[in-house]
Amino acid sequence: MAQIQKIKIPRHMYSIQVANSIRSGSGIQDILSVLNKDGVEELFDDFHGDSVGHKFFEVTGTGTATYAVSKAVLTTTAADRKTTGLMSNTGWTAGQGCMVQARFMVNRVDNKVFFGFANAEGGADEGVIAAGGYLTPSWLTATSVIGFGFADVTDDTAALLPAWSALSACSDLVLTGTPAATRVSLGGYGAAHGSNHATATTYTVNGTPFSTNQLKDQILHVPGFMPTYVAGADTRQRHMMIHSNTTSVITGHWMGDGSIPEDDVSYSWGNGPQTSATLGLAIPVASEYHTFTVKLTPALEARFLIDGREMCVLPNAVTATTTSLLPIIECTSSSATASIMYVDYILAEQSRRA
Repeated sequence: MAQIQKIKIPRHMYSIQVANSIRSGSGIQDILSVLNKDGVEELFDDFHGDSVGHKFFEVTGTGTATYAVSKAVLTTTAADRKTTGLMSNTGWTAGQGCMVQARFMVNRVDNKVFFGFANAEGGADEGVIAAGGYLTPSWLTATSVIGFGFADVTDDTAALLPAWSALSACSDLVLTGTPAATRVSLGGYGAAHGSNHATATTYTVNGTPFSTNQLKDQILHVPGFMPTYVAGADTRQRHMMIHSNTTSVITGHWMGDGSIPEDDVSYSWGNGPQTSATLGLAIPVASEYHTFTVKLTPALEARFLIDGREMCVLPNAVTATTTSLLPIIECTSSSATASIMYVDYILAEQSRRA
């Protein structure tokens, strides 16, 4: 039997489309296409001993950015609301299909993180997104923002659950005039209210943790009731397709046989893989690397991927195909203890302009 030969792709060239075509046997043409620099503008830094300012520059903040062997080390000042980060120049546009990707981790999760595109950096020590601006996003300086955001519950508002969010300066509900901010939470968890057997179409949670329609078109996950002392207890996990939500009531339909879960059990939501206690990729884990990708299209869509898995698509994510954006990654401390972000690499690509 002939041995199957594997084609290895440099990680900064990897894409799902290329991988799929390799599996189908037509991958070599895609590899040659990716290598054709006449058609692609690329900015890639693997941080192999380069000095800061060679390809990326420090954001305006009191933290420090240094290059170690094959990674950038971004350290915030040991004080609350201090920012460190890296950014590049503007000139990246949706009309050219711009994309930015980075593999990074943080040493602690009691902080605020942003990665993606913006048309300007934020305030000196607050970052792109204003304090208190994650439940309903607001920007300090930038007027166009598209990227991943996270803020610990102690950072901005007690109503914010700790989960990655897809953030945009635009909304698919606003097609004319000044675009509104969009925040789509990519996952989270909490405790259910004890009255969910009353109806088959709603699910009530404790407190008021949500903004209106924050969970629309996502999946609600509720584990089965699992008392070890009850023989034959129903331990099936239930899943609801969410149609809408208020600040505490989720409305949708239960998939499968339509059965309703027990009261007073934990719940989680999001498009990421589910585990018994957390949402895996949708919730940051200290000292754990993951790869984040933000891709804009000439149709003004923004696609958000974590480790190659598409998590969210936001229509009308930027006002125009010509809006000039810059890649940016930053971390803002949320306590008197310094936070450290380790960036393995950053890649930005788009179609070459004439």
